[in-house]
Amino acid sequence: MISAPTDDTEEGMKEIQEEIVSDYSDVYASGEDHPLHQFCARLVVPRDVEGRAGKILRAVDQADLSDHKMSQMETIACVVFMASVEVRMPYLREDLNEAVEHLLPHSVTVNKILQVADINIKSFFDTINILKDKLLPADSVTNYLISIERNYCVVAALHNTFQTRMCSSVFRNEGRSGDEEYVLPPIPETEGVSFRRKQCWVLFLLAKHYLLKEVKELFPNFQLLVCALEFVLRQTPSFLLHSPYDSFRFESSSATDDSTVLLDHLVSDFDLPLSEQVSYMNKIALPYFQTLLTNDGQLDLDQLCAEYDVIYKKGGGIDEMLFLERDWHLMPLDITSGFDALSIDNDRQKDKQSSPLGSMTPTRAAVSTVQQFMSIVKPMKAEPTKSLLKIFKWCKPDPTELVREQVLALQNAFVNKYKTLMGQKDIYVPCCRYSNAIRLFFKVLESMLEKESKRLSENLLGTLLQKKEFIQSMVAVSCEVTIATFGQSWSQASGSMTSEAAKSKFPWVLEIFDLQAYEFYKVIESFIKAEPLLPAVIVKHLQNVEQYILESLAWKKDSMLFNVMGTWEVGQMTTPTNSPAKSPDKSNSVRAEQNESPAHLFMSPVRQLFPPQGSPVKVEQSASTPISSPSKTESPAKEGSPAHSANSSSDTSTSVRPPARKSQSLSHFLSRVCRLGYCRLSKLCTNLQIAKDVQHKIWTCFEHCVTQMPNLIKNRHIDQILMCCIFGMCKVVGQDVRFKSIVHEYKTMAHARPEIHKHVYINRNKVDSIIVFYNHVFLQNIKPYILQFSPQRPTTPQLSPLPKHAQASPRHSLLGKRKFTVSPMKDSEFKTPASPSQMTPSTRLLYSFGDTIGSSEKLKHINATMMARGSMSAKKKLNLDDMAPLSTPSVPKSSKSLDFSSEPPQPE
Repeated sequence: MISAPTDDTEEGMKEIQEEIVSDYSDVYASGEDHPLHQFCARLVVPRDVEGRAGKILRAVDQADLSDHKMSQMETIACVVFMASVEVRMPYLREDLNEAVEHLLPHSVTVNKILQVADINIKSFFDTINILKDKLLPADSVTNYLISIERNYCVVAALHNTFQTRMCSSVFRNEGRSGDEEYVLPPIPETEGVSFRRKQCWVLFLLAKHYLLKEVKELFPNFQLLVCALEFVLRQTPSFLLHSPYDSFRFESSSATDDSTVLLDHLVSDFDLPLSEQVSYMNKIALPYFQTLLTNDGQLDLDQLCAEYDVIYKKGGGIDEMLFLERDWHLMPLDITSGFDALSIDNDRQKDKQSSPLGSMTPTRAAVSTVQQFMSIVKPMKAEPTKSLLKIFKWCKPDPTELVREQVLALQNAFVNKYKTLMGQKDIYVPCCRYSNAIRLFFKVLESMLEKESKRLSENLLGTLLQKKEFIQSMVAVSCEVTIATFGQSWSQASGSMTSEAAKSKFPWVLEIFDLQAYEFYKVIESFIKAEPLLPAVIVKHLQNVEQYILESLAWKKDSMLFNVMGTWEVGQMTTPTNSPAKSPDKSNSVRAEQNESPAHLFMSPVRQLFPPQGSPVKVEQSASTPISSPSKTESPAKEGSPAHSANSSSDTSTSVRPPARKSQSLSHFLSRVCRLGYCRLSKLCTNLQIAKDVQHKIWTCFEHCVTQMPNLIKNRHIDQILMCCIFGMCKVVGQDVRFKSIVHEYKTMAHARPEIHKHVYINRNKVDSIIVFYNHVFLQNIKPYILQFSPQRPTTPQLSPLPKHAQASPRHSLLGKRKFTVSPMKDSEFKTPASPSQMTPSTRLLYSFGDTIGSSEKLKHINATMMARGSMSAKKKLNLDDMAPLSTPSVPKSSKSLDFSSEPPQPE
């Protein structure tokens, strides 16, 4: 094994490469007619790279790739790429960019590989990702591949916008004819539109390398591209520009002019936030641009291109200048890939309905998300509003100063860590991000407290706001929303917008605030409900974050979850299914909504479980009693604190064991974990054709692991436990299901990742496959319990009740609709609709969005009915048009109102 050198000099790197040559020189000894040897000869790669490629190719031949269609040339190209990276970076550094700075230039670049192999980059990425999952190459290869792929997605999306929208809006077309108004005069090639386009593009690429080297998000790079375009426009003759840019050009007479009229109009055209863009230009982009000017105040295109060429060859990635030439190897050929305007066929560029984003390009989608977010926070200030201060003063004690101190302390942590992470010298961007997050924080906090104040006393609400973890979690979620909003980028692998490319992606925000994932989880659902205007992609992101916490992050060995669970005896985790306490005056959904509120989860009242039937112990408070009733509740206990003593007043003198108690926040968390697991279990068992009765036993075993054996999940993923439960239970009941089949079906699930079944924690620093984990860890712990389900046993354990509503992500309300919530469909959209004979007169009038049979007739009938009812005279009517500003007519509350919120969530 090659060890890392003690120094970073070129001599040290040459010694390592000589060692690699000796290790790999005799690995590949095939004849000269072998396709790999011919390919390497055409690339002119060094002998050590070819030898390493031969070893990787042999591993590919031995791997099971029958399910994947890959051409020989695609495979060889990817193998050579992997070999060149491994030879160049034989050991892993924590900072990839730092490693690249100390390495010799690449022996071969990605562009050269694509051109010699004559393959498209999309095929290259698809093939190498398959090989990566099968071969598990060195971390240096994986990290470098991820970096190249993310950078390609950003640059390709921006080039799409640059060519099809920005240039066409600003520059006149040199080749246009038939319209005398737009015919350009004869000008030198070095002064035409093509020259200015190239000048703008290479200026952006250089600035991206020096200013945004650590940033792989789409929006910040688009901001920089707009700045580069504005700077080039300052030097562009007005007759090359469309109106009104030609007239604005006179107001910006030079590249050093302070006028922002050009930038203001670009910001307006491309829907960017004005103040942020102007500050970004003046504080970050412009100082760098001015360092590139020659003595006469102009940009030297040849010098800029030469500087970029050095950067490209040293990095060994993609030659981004070739986007201007529409190089076939870099253009996504499939119009459905999302970059619809990048298609070589110009006629197909007009068909934007084939794109997954509809008429939106990735850049447009990223800008749209930022627009929606800014519309929420722009009217707010980074301080409490008068209404919020009024709520603060109503609370006992007043938390105003405490909240302000925490917000300021968290600001210092966020700004400093964000600046270091992104490698930025100026604190403008970190401060701007945090300011937007705090505006959102105060807005959501006010909405949340207004709702809580209607049912909580001033003492309980004040106690909630005094909790440091609550304020930290709320600020952390606000920062995560802000980071995800500005960190959106296009993923060619998933075909959607994602924030995975952001270096500050979750759980980075937990690390900088030193916050536990278990605490962060408690406010996610309430946060979404309190701000219904959050962009859909951000809501989806928060739901994914919640799922990530439930499935693995909260089960890390240093998680406070185990401390909380350690305070409860085995057998007292789950809520009794036959609890005698009922709340007849509240619906299930209203009670569930209260139990999921921040007050219930953060103050985590310790509630008494009901004792066995016939026990003389008196129950002092039921699980359904609202905590807002001061006369019926005692001060809430802290998470993990010892249970309160039993009621001292008792008519019997018999000594009995105190009733069991449970933490409400812990019960809520475990319930969500089990529901998430059951949803995945059902899909996996259905694909494996496992009988329903066996599924029920598997579910019981899984729930037992989660609630009674939490250490089995420590440092692991619940999917690993789930797959082991399936295999173990099937073995016990005699159903033939191979572990290979389980893993194969699991890999087809949307959330599956190769490392889940390939890298399972065994003990200490050892990780291995899921088979090894099952044999050496899981089976040793679960064997006594799981054998009880054997058909040969006279009695079997009682099966756990199946979750009625397996839903891991929260419902959310629509704007202005207090009684209207969006939840998963009750029935599958593929279920055969009920026949007319099975429908009642009322159900015949119902309309389901997505129906294809009789949809138009139903809608026409509904419209006609509503129009007919509109003409009827109503006994009680609220006339909004004639409503006086200060006199609001009172509408008596109907005794029978349709309450949509009372409908429980249904499985998809």
